[in-house]
Amino acid sequence: GGVAALFERRMLNDHGSIGLQGKYGNGPGIERTMAGIVGKLHMPSLRTMLLAEANIVHQEIPVVGGSNQFVGAAGFATFPTRGLILTVLGERNHQDIAIKGTAWNAGTVLLSWFPYPHFEVAAMGRLQFPEGQDTTQTFLFQVHYFL
Repeated sequence: GGVAALFERRMLNDHGSIGLQGKYGNGPGIERTMAGIVGKLHMPSLRTMLLAEANIVHQEIPVVGGSNQFVGAAGFATFPTRGLILTVLGERNHQDIAIKGTAWNAGTVLLSWFPYPHFEVAAMGRLQFPEGQDTTQTFLFQVHYFL
């Protein structure tokens, strides 16, 4: 089970917001607690939204013990024309901040097109750079219809 909460304060004539979030979850053999901050800034003249998120996650596994992680992302989403969304994100995930070599960085580009209601064509490209390992590459293309 689990629980999540988000408190967000709008600012800058509703073009920006800053928020605090928390989550707790547990299951067989694991318990996770997360606390973080989120921020967004909408720039209507550029049809773009800047976004960022940073979190500290405490993970407890009874047999192994606990660890603290850092998980963060920042980037932008832009709407160049009606029905088209381009999102670019940079990510950082440090699996255990007490141990070197347990982190990865990634860059993700998402392109979504909504030509008709309930219909989406999406493409995603991602490069992930694990510390001390080879770069991984992911490409996804999807046609999606939803109700």
